[in-house]
Order: sequence, then structure tokens, then C-alpha cells
Amino acid sequence: RKTKRWSMCFFYNMLNISSINSFVIYCHNYYRRNRNEKLVLNRQNFMLTLHKQLCEEWQQVRFQKDNMPKPLKTCLASVLNTEIVRSEDVQQEKGARKY
Repeated sequence: RKTKRWSMCFFYNMLNISSINSFVIYCHNYYRRNRNEKLVLNRQNFMLTLHKQLCEEWQQVRFQKDNMPKPLKTCLASVLNTEIVRSEDVQQEKGARKY
């Protein structure tokens, strides 16, 4: 991603370096365990898998919150392969206001 802000350039560079290092470690460990097989993930698929694994727990926590907009909740439900549990509408008692 192109940006002119130096802080963002630095951040993206750090992300790139860390992803390359983690991919090298993954390849090394994979070949050490599976000497006869050559079916290691390529870098792009490795990064996508890593992204999914790192974000999944946060997405599940976020999905449980009640004050999330409906389109976002629907999108998260499709990503997490879960169904939205609709709570029954709670009717408020009519009467004097309570502060």
C-alpha cells in the first residue's frame, strides 16, 4: 500500500518484515517435520491463514456485543459461519419516566 505518511510507511514495513520472518520459521518447521513432502503453503496463502487465525478470536468477541450495527453483524456472521440469534423484542413498561 502506498502512503506518504512516514509513520504508516514504517508500520507497513514492520508488518512486512514480521510476516516474512514468520513465513521463514513456518517453512523451516514444516520441512523439519515433513521431510518427504513438499506441500508447503506459498507466502500469500500463509499470510491469509495467519490473518484469519489472528483475527478470529477478536471477531467472535466483537460478534457477541449487542450494540453493533445490523449490516456489520450480518457480515461478521457470514465470515464466522454462524447464525445471528435474534432476541425477542423487550417491550418497555408504559408509565412515568424513570431517571
